[in-house]
Amino acid sequence: MPGCLNPFMLVFVHGWGLDSTLWHPVLDQLALPAETIDLGYFASARIPQLPARFIGIGHSFGALWLLHELPHRLAGFIAVSGFARFTAAPDWPAGRPIRALQRMRAAYAQHPAAVLGEFRASCGLPPCSIPRDDGQLRSGLACLADWDCRASLARLQAPALCLAADDDPIVSSALTAATAAIAAAPCRVIPTGGHVLPLTQPSWCAQQIRAFAAAWPLPLHDRA
Repeated sequence: MPGCLNPFMLVFVHGWGLDSTLWHPVLDQLALPAETIDLGYFASARIPQLPARFIGIGHSFGALWLLHELPHRLAGFIAVSGFARFTAAPDWPAGRPIRALQRMRAAYAQHPAAVLGEFRASCGLPPCSIPRDDGQLRSGLACLADWDCRASLARLQAPALCLAADDDPIVSSALTAATAAIAAAPCRVIPTGGHVLPLTQPSWCAQQIRAFAAAWPLPLHDRA
């Protein structure tokens, strides 16, 4: 890799109904310091020791999680099929209708495997087993309904980037554009790839992440 690449650690967070293996195809193409956070939907949650500041890269709910939990530690922020608020509001028409998410939560309470399977099918992924303790999956749906991180994104004193696909069935191009506008961030869109770009377009994602990191040569030495 060229010597100009940013020495900041990259920290990757997956979206709802997925796990940290989502990022493996992208990580295989990056030669940069990186860690993954696992939100614990299917196994124990894993949040490793992280630098005091890092470039956070979140997929879907993972982007919202970074803005909610660790905004003060973001030296850079990349949302991959991500958003600052998922549900619509009078001042946020680009979001998904709250009633749709409420119906999803109600259905999950009765038929969790079917709801998770339907979501994964919309991502082009096979079904998977519901863990015995599915509290994190339930909590994640509640957070999708309740969290509004637009203010955190607006206050972010760091470069940002939004990546998306035109054919994403879950996060619309309007939601991506509205999120990017808050941070005055570039919005790069690929025609195909659906919702799970790290799996369907890993080379493109890696290229965008590498270029972002190279553009911000801010060395990091402190660890939390």
